[in-house]
Amino acid sequence: MTTLTLLKKQQEYVGFRCEGHSGYAQEGEDIVCAAISSMTQFCINCAEQFDVPIAYLVDEARLECTVKHPDLTFSGLLATLHTSVAQLQEDYPEYICLEIMEV
Repeated sequence: MTTLTLLKKQQEYVGFRCEGHSGYAQEGEDIVCAAISSMTQFCINCAEQFDVPIAYLVDEARLECTVKHPDLTFSGLLATLHTSVAQLQEDYPEYICLEIMEV
């Protein structure tokens, strides 16, 4: 199962942690893992494109990303990530865990 934890500080998203493999299919053929990976990587790429100061860590089965200073652009990206993963979770509930953590 893939767990996506969105980090919030008051009303703003400030980061996320994505870990685990969904287990929907074998590595390289797992559409659930591919979808979540694409969405999270898109958020990082957009943040870098718009010069939003972020810090991120990539591990074999984990991706963590946090904004260095509160930023409305980044929070908006993560709000969209939340909506997108929630929709994916409706179709594949046994493979995705979506959490919100106040930090």
